Amino acid sequence: MKMKKVVGVAVSVVLAVSMVAATAFAAETAPASPTSADKDAGKITFEATGSSSEGMNIELKATTVSAEEEEALKAAGSVQAYLGADAYSEITRILGSNVTISEIKELEVTGYVARMGDVAAYLHFAALPKAGTQVVVTVKVVTANGNVVTLPVVGTVVEQTSTVNGKPVTRRVVKVVLDGVTMANIQAGKATASVATAK
Repeated sequence: MKMKKVVGVAVSVVLAVSMVAATAFAAETAPASPTSADKDAGKITFEATGSSSEGMNIELKATTVSAEEEEALKAAGSVQAYLGADAYSEITRILGSNVTISEIKELEVTGYVARMGDVAAYLHFAALPKAGTQVVVTVKVVTANGNVVTLPVVGTVVEQTSTVNGKPVTRRVVKVVLDGVTMANIQAGKATASVATAK
């Protein structure tokens, strides 16, 4: 089925506490991507395989929720302790035995309905390896009844060029495909996303 491209605006809030948390677990992070200095500017694009996705929006941003998750990662002391044994096992099966988390952001979906099908989203993160590298985006959803669901999703680093203040800017992003169940879960709960890469 032909994919339909829809552009959603990404809103971003840079929090000082997030920067402090990122510094605190520097041993767990990857080096900054040279194409992501302006990591939050521009738009998140997404493509739906189903019928018209008019009205759907995806936002990936630094918030107090993501800052709390970064603090939780720091307190856990390791990626494995933070993600849990099952999710960590799946990630290491894909990437190898030594992984790191570069950043955590809040992930919000609005306007999604089942007829829209799977959604390919291009997510902005601050520290990404070169284009073509396989990574794992881990979506952590706290459901309405308080349950926590952790969903590792394989992604690929790609480069996108967009116009910012009249100038072309190229940045690295992660392309992931989220199925309808995952999209519905994100929309119904409180979700964060982190990107895991091989060290």
